[in-house]
Amino acid sequence: MRKRILYHVASAGVVLALGVSFVLWAAWPAPGGVILSLWGPPAAVGLCAILAARFLLARTHMRAESQLRSHRDALELSVSERTRELEEVNRELKREVAQRREAEAALCHSMSFLSTILESINDPFCILDRDFTLVRVNKAYAALKRASPAEMLGGRCYAFTPFKDGPCPDCIVLRTFQEAVPCVAERKALVVEGPEKWLEVFTYPIKDQGGQVSHVIEHLRDITERKLVEHEKAALIEELEHLSRTDALTGLLNRRALIERLSQELSRASRFGSMLSVVLCDVDSFKAINDAYGHDAGDRVLCTVADTLSGLLRQADVAGRYGGDEFMVILPETDLRGALNFAEKVRKAMERAHTRLDDGVAVEASLSIGVSACGPGARSVAGLIKPADDALYASKYAGKNTVTASDGSPS
Repeated sequence: MRKRILYHVASAGVVLALGVSFVLWAAWPAPGGVILSLWGPPAAVGLCAILAARFLLARTHMRAESQLRSHRDALELSVSERTRELEEVNRELKREVAQRREAEAALCHSMSFLSTILESINDPFCILDRDFTLVRVNKAYAALKRASPAEMLGGRCYAFTPFKDGPCPDCIVLRTFQEAVPCVAERKALVVEGPEKWLEVFTYPIKDQGGQVSHVIEHLRDITERKLVEHEKAALIEELEHLSRTDALTGLLNRRALIERLSQELSRASRFGSMLSVVLCDVDSFKAINDAYGHDAGDRVLCTVADTLSGLLRQADVAGRYGGDEFMVILPETDLRGALNFAEKVRKAMERAHTRLDDGVAVEASLSIGVSACGPGARSVAGLIKPADDALYASKYAGKNTVTASDGSPS
């Protein structure tokens, strides 16, 4: 660059010298002519033109180099700025990559953490999307469905339930999707073989950022043992209730149950305006039977009476042991005449009945019977029993083995 500048300066000096020579020649012909005579006018003119052209080219070249330097400086500045920008972008990308790697590592850790939690739950557990597709299952859930977790992922939950090709009509998973609330229900598991299982099903909604339920958690708990205990408890309560209402010897209702039933029938008769009758039966000479044959024989006679009554009852009628050797029969929607006819059938049936003991002896027994009836105006249970009891004692005084109505008339 420095040599080029010196060259242009020298060329300009020569041009300047020639110009001075022409001026001197014009002003003082003798000295100028001496100088010009050294080259000759044509050569001097050509040389001057060449030198002038060189001068102009040099100036143009210098101007171009100046502009080039300006452009180069601007370009270097732009490149420097772009480099800084790219370096900043690169640093930002590196930060994002690092953050993404951290996020991926955290996600992997979370997935591993979630998988550990899922597998640590001994109860069957799964997560379903809105299409009932299984997105997460633990080994306990897969074992319940007799499949592997890999087989179940991506499949519909009902596809692994025997005899099902769609959601159940009362599916609480569907209800949780629709109502966005947790639900609980008890279900009998459908199994192809093996003992039946009872499951308690819990569902919990998982909502997206928009507040819509995107997934549902289904948690199952085996309550088979609890259901068995509940069934046994219910059976025991039912048995105790039965025992508390049943006479242990005859199997008929006991006194407490008879009074409760009579009260119900009395309310029903009053409400619907229907008739209601009561029949009281007492075994004749029962003490003499016990004394002659023993209490076991007396118990067998009472069972014979119970069997005789049961064989003559209608579906709506109720019989029970009122106490000792006394029995009561409740006849809904039956007037006094109908009750007397029933009592007479009972009396005749007992005349024909014989209680055979273990030694082959046949014990005969008869009944004294009292009958009462009431219409819609009946007020109380005692008001219905007392007339029947009075009629019963009237039958005893009349010679036993007799049916007497509460109005004093025999059958």
